[in-house]
Amino acid sequence: MILGLFEKRIDGDDALMELARMRFQQARMGAEMHAATPEQLEGVMRFRPAKDLPVVVHLPRYFNLLSEENRRQIAEIASAFAGRIYGMVIHDHAELISRSEDFRSGAEAMQSQLAQIRACPILFVEYAAGLERGCSRDSSNLFAN
Repeated sequence: MILGLFEKRIDGDDALMELARMRFQQARMGAEMHAATPEQLEGVMRFRPAKDLPVVVHLPRYFNLLSEENRRQIAEIASAFAGRIYGMVIHDHAELISRSEDFRSGAEAMQSQLAQIRACPILFVEYAAGLERGCSRDSSNLFAN
């Protein structure tokens, strides 16, 4: 899957977003869009290249699976856009190592919430915290059953 970044950086940037939408549609590329709320996502979804091309939503870096409020926000977006987006991306955080059991519990709670949503988008955790591989023996088993 090849996606291109769709991010409105300047208010009134709609002409550039429309041009990007047309070019991505011609290239048959899906879109990675940034949003923190269903309202923000609805605003950028109007520039979706085509309904049959995938959309992945990149959530803010501060969204953290340790936060019950952030999990609620993720579930709200997933529910509002179920069947319309392919997936959502959140970042890992440094606490992944020092609080691995809490992180695992948060991930399990998130999985439980998302399992209730029909046609739910996939939630991806992007490796971004710069953690060294193998820096904790617990980290290798973080997502084991």
